[in-house]
Amino acid sequence: MRLTSSRDDLAEATRWAARQIPAKPTMPVLAGLLLEAEGDQLTVSGYDRESAGQATIAARVEEPGTVIVPGRLFTDIVTALPAGIVELDATEQEVTARLDDNQFRLPVMPDRDYPALPKAPVVSGSVDASLFAAAVADVSGIAMSQSDAIGAAQALGSVRITAVGEELTLASTDRYRIAIRTIPWTPEHDDTGSLLIPAPTVATAAKALAGADQVSLCFTQQGGGNVGLIGGPLTLVIRSTDTAFPNVYGLMPAEDAAAGCITVDPDELAKAAARASLVTDKGKPRQVRLTMRRDRIEVAARGDGPTGRGSVEADIDGLDDEYAAAFNVDYLASVLNPIDGPARIWLYGPTKPALIRPVDKDQRYTAVLMPVRLTHA
Repeated sequence: MRLTSSRDDLAEATRWAARQIPAKPTMPVLAGLLLEAEGDQLTVSGYDRESAGQATIAARVEEPGTVIVPGRLFTDIVTALPAGIVELDATEQEVTARLDDNQFRLPVMPDRDYPALPKAPVVSGSVDASLFAAAVADVSGIAMSQSDAIGAAQALGSVRITAVGEELTLASTDRYRIAIRTIPWTPEHDDTGSLLIPAPTVATAAKALAGADQVSLCFTQQGGGNVGLIGGPLTLVIRSTDTAFPNVYGLMPAEDAAAGCITVDPDELAKAAARASLVTDKGKPRQVRLTMRRDRIEVAARGDGPTGRGSVEADIDGLDDEYAAAFNVDYLASVLNPIDGPARIWLYGPTKPALIRPVDKDQRYTAVLMPVRLTHA
């Protein structure tokens, strides 16, 4: 194999594919990157048996061929090279990378044991890349951690993405929080489809693909199997989580069943809660009590001795003075952060979940947050 290619393109391709190299490969060859040169293209692939990252870039191919190189070392070398045109020359024993007076030789890895890469289904539709990245960020952070999302709880560590008509809806939950975001979608088919992807995987991929104009999603209408995300020259094929996602819509309380609601600046409320909770003892959950005081919300926390208080201005409707509810500070911030502009919070009682939505109905976002029990604050 012999070719030349832009260092910038090659660095982007290797970094993307190297994301899929497993930390502890079950096969030594999976620590490598697969380079395939043919026609006027070079394809760089990384695979960990659960997901495959591929990047196809323009190249001047003098001799087509396939080679596997030590993945992380090759990525570090390419990234460290100055801008310019990289020459790659591979034999059965080694691959040489040159750029001006920079030259590196690496041993190649045997390719006979490299597994076949999974294929993505046909394209189901496309979405604005930056909007998709923002929507994924809004919901993926509340999914259950991967260390806890095992067995029957596996779906709680994932993001569910559903395509219906010209809308794409993303949802996640960890039993204490629910977040749902809906964005425009351009379908290739009329059918409804859905997929379930581990939250860290889709969050990392969406962020990396945000620089593309569009992201194409590839998944079967029945769900399950492989899922593909394609943005420009970058492709990620992921195994969809094969467990049932909770019916989060069935857990949504109705607005008209609430005891009342508050309208507040979400950033101010989150910051006030964070400040008050500074007194919380280390190693214990940060919790605050929200108490309604005419046109303000008093935010209070207590540690083993110290106390912290603050307040924010709010429009309070239907709630008596001294009405109180308590929440985990980090969970409260996580469901408020996606809201741009005023937020409306419906409260149903100190032990019932709160419903949270933007006042601006053009922001298609809904969250549910379970309260906590406090004996003092």
